Amino acid sequence: MSSYIDARTEPFEEITIFNEPALFTPLRIDPSTIPVGVYKYEIRHDDECQGIACEVTRRIMVNHWGSILTLRPLDLGDEGRIYMEGDEINYGIDSPVTLAEFIERHNKEAKPPEHEEER
Repeated sequence: MSSYIDARTEPFEEITIFNEPALFTPLRIDPSTIPVGVYKYEIRHDDECQGIACEVTRRIMVNHWGSILTLRPLDLGDEGRIYMEGDEINYGIDSPVTLAEFIERHNKEAKPPEHEEER
């Protein structure tokens, strides 16, 4: 997984998405580096390649725009995705920030991942 980043060491941009604090990176995150209790989602950009974020889901295969980490699960609904209108993300709250700093700031304890399906 050399094209994936290590969530424990990489700096992120802190954002809010759907009014939830989150960490953003334009890269893919190695799931084995995400602590239990931290949730990873990927964002897809529009098919016209305008750089417009249009969908959040667990895994994006085509048009990957970025990855986010949250401390609470997002409700992806029955379809397993959320379609975006354009104003769901607020950027630049505090950058750069590590995952450990983010967890501490939001008073959430996380432990090393135990099982693949818990990420």
